[in-house]
Amino acid sequence: MGAGKKGKAARRKKRISKHILQSKETVAVDMNTTADANETASPPPITTSAAKTNNKVKDPIEAKSYLSLWKADKDTWKFNKNTQSWLVRHMYLVDYVDKGTFAVMCDYLSGMKGQSCRDRILEDAKRRALRYKEWEKNKKEKEGAEEGSDEKDITTASSSSTLKNEDDDGEKQWSSMSDHDKRKEYKRARRVIDVFKTSSKKEDTKDDDDK
Repeated sequence: MGAGKKGKAARRKKRISKHILQSKETVAVDMNTTADANETASPPPITTSAAKTNNKVKDPIEAKSYLSLWKADKDTWKFNKNTQSWLVRHMYLVDYVDKGTFAVMCDYLSGMKGQSCRDRILEDAKRRALRYKEWEKNKKEKEGAEEGSDEKDITTASSSSTLKNEDDDGEKQWSSMSDHDKRKEYKRARRVIDVFKTSSKKEDTKDDDDK
């Protein structure tokens, strides 16, 4: 009898041990599965190229903040070539650069360093102004109206050949603009021309005083 009881107890113990081992194996599998799922769900690391792309200024609010800081606190403000390039490309578009921001941009252009950069911006402004005047002239001719008078400071810009050499995308964009928006671009271009004319006169006066 004693031997029979011991045998039953041993078999029962083996069964219990087997259940415990199976439970432990199941828990281990579940933990590994959860870990794999977490690793799969984790977002991939941001590459250097992606980080550089995110740093490019595309938001008009960022560009506006850049100019606002320049206007309010030049000691804290830091030059950013990408931001400046974005502003130069988009300053004629009201949807990107509002009226107040454009006014600050004109002050910014007035003090801009680098003659080659100033020359490019001025030539672009003259080209835009001339493009509008030619468009307006053609429009009046189609309507049977008299030709408008020429403006001396615009005719110094490259004429029709420059317009023809402009990239197709820019020309298509301008052609799709409403008459009102074309007029707004022209007025901004004239403002930029005046800014550089005024700043050039100041530089000439300063040079005369230094002699």
